[in-house]
Amino acid sequence: MQSTSVFDTHTYVRKLISAGVPEAQAEAHASALAEVLAQLLAQLATKLDLGLFRQELQLGLHGIRTEMKELELRIAERLRSQMLWFFAIQGALLAIAVAFIKFVPGH
Repeated sequence: MQSTSVFDTHTYVRKLISAGVPEAQAEAHASALAEVLAQLLAQLATKLDLGLFRQELQLGLHGIRTEMKELELRIAERLRSQMLWFFAIQGALLAIAVAFIKFVPGH
């Protein structure tokens, strides 16, 4: 990765000197400030970093969506199965009730 300087040490040194700071001291300040800025810039996310993060996030979201769809299908399948059992039991209870009514004396 190519490093570009966002801090012009020469201009900074010239401004300090013009404000009355001795040249050696101005150069030391510029050097120290340049180091600090370089360290900070090294820790910042680049556009490439953000692009990779976005891709990872999209893959993660795709995985979550896939899992949710699978869960929805499993829930729907289980619900259908339970509804079939419910109606089968209701049918059996109805048959029992009809048989009971038919065979009870006096009806």
